Amino acid sequence: MKLAIGLVCGVLGMAMASALDITTTDGTVYRSVKLKMAGDEEVKVFHAEGENTIKLDVIRPFDLKTADGRVIQGVLLNGIRKNSIVVEQDGAVRNLRADQLSSEICGVFGLGSVRQENKKNPATATQTIPDKSLNLAKNISESTPVEQPVKPALPANQMSTAGKIFLEKLKKAPVSSASAEYGITSGNIHKSVVFIRGGGGSGSGFICNLRGIPVIITNAHVYAALPNPTIMDSDRREYQVKSALACKTRDLVILEIELPAGVIPFEIEPQITNLALNSGLAAYGDSLGDGVVTDLKGILQGIGPGVIEISAGIVPGNSGGPVVGEKLRVIGVSTFLKRTSLSQNIFDGTRFGNKDAKEEGVRRFATRVDNMELNDFEIIDPEQKQKDLDAIHTLQSANNSLIQNIRGYKNSFEALMFYMKTYVPLDNVWNYRCSVHFLDEMFKSEIEKARFISVMLGMPMNNASAAERAQAQNLFESMQSYRKSEITCPRCHGAGIIRINDSRNLMAETEKRTCEVCQGNPKRSFIIYNLYSAFLSGRFKSSTQDFSGLFPGCSDQTAEALLKSLGFPYKMDYCGAVSVWQYMGNNIYPEAKSTHLFFVASRLESITITFDNSPAIWKRLQEQISAKYGKFDWDINHGSWRDCGIRQKGFSIDMRNAEMGMQRIVIICQQDMLSYLKYLVLNDIGRNIIAAQE
Repeated sequence: MKLAIGLVCGVLGMAMASALDITTTDGTVYRSVKLKMAGDEEVKVFHAEGENTIKLDVIRPFDLKTADGRVIQGVLLNGIRKNSIVVEQDGAVRNLRADQLSSEICGVFGLGSVRQENKKNPATATQTIPDKSLNLAKNISESTPVEQPVKPALPANQMSTAGKIFLEKLKKAPVSSASAEYGITSGNIHKSVVFIRGGGGSGSGFICNLRGIPVIITNAHVYAALPNPTIMDSDRREYQVKSALACKTRDLVILEIELPAGVIPFEIEPQITNLALNSGLAAYGDSLGDGVVTDLKGILQGIGPGVIEISAGIVPGNSGGPVVGEKLRVIGVSTFLKRTSLSQNIFDGTRFGNKDAKEEGVRRFATRVDNMELNDFEIIDPEQKQKDLDAIHTLQSANNSLIQNIRGYKNSFEALMFYMKTYVPLDNVWNYRCSVHFLDEMFKSEIEKARFISVMLGMPMNNASAAERAQAQNLFESMQSYRKSEITCPRCHGAGIIRINDSRNLMAETEKRTCEVCQGNPKRSFIIYNLYSAFLSGRFKSSTQDFSGLFPGCSDQTAEALLKSLGFPYKMDYCGAVSVWQYMGNNIYPEAKSTHLFFVASRLESITITFDNSPAIWKRLQEQISAKYGKFDWDINHGSWRDCGIRQKGFSIDMRNAEMGMQRIVIICQQDMLSYLKYLVLNDIGRNIIAAQE
C-alpha cells in the first residue's frame, strides 16, 4: 500500500504547521498523525479517529521541514529509528537525525526526546542529489570545532587556474609502481579515510598516492553534487581543496590537497585484472553518514573494464570510500548498488539490516581507478558548479512538486494550471548546460523526467521566446480592464447543486448533483473576463503556416468555419478568457480519434489530435509532418514512451506516445506566445474554474 505524506502548510515563506497528513493509495486520509514503526516493514499511524497499521513496502514522496526552517522536498519514508528517520530521495538513502529536523517533525516521528542529546553528534545524513534545504556543514562547524586552523579557500578563478596546472602536473608525473614498504596497516587504515559533507548529504573519500602526488579520491556524486562540501578526517583535520578534477567517463573526482604530517596515503593496486575472483577485500567509509569509519568485509565477485562487483555490504554513505584488497591497496571506489528485485531491502544481509536475509536481490559495485585516463578529467570551477547545482535543484524541485500534487486536482483544468505554473516560470532552464559532464548528465536526467511527465499527462512544454513572453505579458495587462470578480457561482446561480433531466425519459425524476464548478460552495470570489470576440484584432497576427488545416492564432469564428465538416463541437468556456472545443475525428487526418482546440481571448492557442498507439500510424504521421515542416528538432525514444518535435517560427509541434496510461499517440501544435498568455490567464484565475457548457 502506498503512502502519500504531505505537510499542512501555508503559502511559501510562512511557517509550516505542525500537523502531518497521510494518504494511502486507496484514498484514505489520516489527519494530524503521529508515526511509529510496527515491525520491519510496517508503520503504526495514530490519528484523531484511532490508529491503523500500514505496510511500508512502497511509499510516495513528502516534504520535511528542517531545524533551520528550510524544506527538503520529495523524500520517501523508509523507516523510523530511535534517534533518526531514514528517508530516500531519488534513489539515495539519507539518515536524518532529530537535531536536523524541526520540533514539529520530531514530534510526528517521536524523536523529541533525543533531539537535544544529538546536538553534540556531528554525524550527518547520507549522500543525495544536492538539496539546499539542509546545510549540514554549518551544523558540523558549530558543534565540532576544528582543532587545527584551516587556510581560507582559494578564490574560484584561482582554483580554475590551479586545476589546469594540477592536471598537467599529474599527466607529466611518471606512473609509479607499488612500493615494497607500505605504511598502511589494519590498525591505521581508518586515518586515511575522510568524511565529505555539505548541503544535505554526506559521503566518503580517501587520501591516496597518485603518481607520487598526494590527492583525495572520491565519487563525483559525492563531491561535485554537494554544495560547499567540507572534508574532514577522523582526527578532525579539515582539508582545503586547492583544485578539483571530475572524470567525464566515470563517477570519480580527484582533489588536490596538502598532505598533513603523519597521514599515510593509500596506494593503488596497479593491475586489478591480476587479482583472483573470490579473493578477500574490505570497504571503508562513513556508512549511513553516522560519522564513523566502518570496516565491511567481502569478496571480489566480478571485474569489468570500469567497475568491479563486491559482496561487502556497502550502504549509502560509503560512496567514495576505498575498497582495498588483501594487500590493503585500493582496488576500487565504492559507488553504487543495484536492486534486481524491487522488494529487496538494500540493508538486508548487511550489519545495518536483517543479517539473515538473502542478498540475491542487491548487487554492489565499485569504480576502478587503476586504469583511469587523466585525459578524461575536466576542471571543476566552484562558482560555475554552484550555478549548475542551482539549475538541477530548481528542475528537480519542480518535478517532485508536480508528481506529489498532480493527482490532487479534481479536473483536468486544475491539473493543467498546476502543470503550467510549475514549469513555465522556469524560463530558459531547458536550454541550460552544466560546466562538467557528470552534473550535465544529472541535469539531463531531470529534463527527461520533465518530458516524461509531460508525455504521461498529455501536456505540452512551453517554447516561448523572451520576446514572445514580453508580448504575452503586454496583452495580459491590457486584458485587466475587462476583469472583474463575482461572488456567486454562475453555473448553479448560488444553489450549490445542478439539476439534470434525462432527455430519453421525460417522465423521469430530475437528478440532483453537486455543482462541479463551485463544489457546492457557491458563495465565494470568482474571476470573470468580459472580453469581446475581436479583442486581439490588430494586436496579434495569426500564423501564415497551417496545421491540420487550421492556422495557429486564428479566430474562433475562422476555426469553426474551417471545421464545418466535423459538425458542431462540444464547447466549454472558462471565465470568459479561455475555451476548449472538442470534435470527433479530424478534417485532415482520417485515422484521428478526436481533435481538441484551445482558445485564449478567442484566438486558437493549440490543436491537439489523438490517435491509436500503433507503430505503423506513428511512422506514417512522422513522415507526413517531417515532409511538410522539415526535420524534427528533437526525438527522444525511451522504448515505453517517445517524444519528438519541431520548432517553427511562432509555433511548435510536439508528437508523443506512451505504452502506459491511455496508450495513444498525441500531436500538439501550439502558438507559443498564446501558450504563455494562457499560463498568465490560468495563473490569474487560480483554482476557481468557471465553466459553462454550450
